[in-house]
Amino acid sequence: MFLAHLTSPRGCWRRPNDSVWLQMLSIKDIEVGRSRGIVWVCDLAGSSKYFNDDNSVDHLEKFLQRFLFISSKAVESAGGQYIKWTGDGFLAWFETPLHRSLPAQVTRVFEAAWHLTFLINVTQLGLQSKPKFKIRHGITFENDALLLNIKYSSGEKSLDLLGRTVVLAFRLSDITADFPGVTTQRELVKANRQFGHFKLNLTKKVLSVPEKLQFLKGERWGAQSIYVSRNQRPRLKTRRALLKSASHAIAAAEGRKPSTTSDLEFHKNLVSAMSTGPSWCHEILIEEKRFLREELLAALKQSYEILKRAAPVSTASRVPKSSQKATS
Repeated sequence: MFLAHLTSPRGCWRRPNDSVWLQMLSIKDIEVGRSRGIVWVCDLAGSSKYFNDDNSVDHLEKFLQRFLFISSKAVESAGGQYIKWTGDGFLAWFETPLHRSLPAQVTRVFEAAWHLTFLINVTQLGLQSKPKFKIRHGITFENDALLLNIKYSSGEKSLDLLGRTVVLAFRLSDITADFPGVTTQRELVKANRQFGHFKLNLTKKVLSVPEKLQFLKGERWGAQSIYVSRNQRPRLKTRRALLKSASHAIAAAEGRKPSTTSDLEFHKNLVSAMSTGPSWCHEILIEEKRFLREELLAALKQSYEILKRAAPVSTASRVPKSSQKATS
């Protein structure tokens, strides 16, 4: 917890002031425990570059303040613990003592990462800045986490987290991946595929020697089980099937038919938390709704009408294979 206090907003070490030192010295007790769970590290891509640019640094500082608030609400809405703010991202913990609950737990984390990335990409948290800020995620499973439950003389408590895959999660968060920017482990990919309603398209990534040096500092452990999110090519459908699925999606969006989505708990929790937040949270929710209604839904409707009006391919214009052979 104190790492957030001892680093500047730019992530650099700074000398703590007297009040921080007094807070550190007021630790009453530290209880050490062991547990297992999912580690979620989120990082702002290119933050150092933006901090060194006079044209973007002001926007970045405002963005990070809002990102701190939104990310904490996203973690809480998914049922996790917000361990610490890292200066340009966060570390979160989702305790999973029973291995059989791993599929449901990792699905909640993946879903939260997806929604948080989508919200930032679409709204930029209400800031009209020239650089488009993007986030990346490193998500791992820690079998033997060292939990530090810190108690202070004031009665306050905090939790810190140590572990081998905690370090790995920080390193994986530096790897660039397709939307929603998730890099994870094979074990979590398998667990997510066992669960029904929300599955990320994740493919194995083989790191080159320079990439191992850059991201894993040359270490071999964990390098063979890295998966990254990939943009999935939609399966080709007939025009009739495409029209049917588009019509159903439009009807569900407009409330004329029930949606097939089975679990909206995270989104409901996040919207509820944002609704009671600062005024700019309301502006973000409005912008997200506008994007979904005026851009995504409008584009889907337009595409549907174009497909609907398009003349089907005439069977008379098709040349039979036997005729092609005869003419050749």
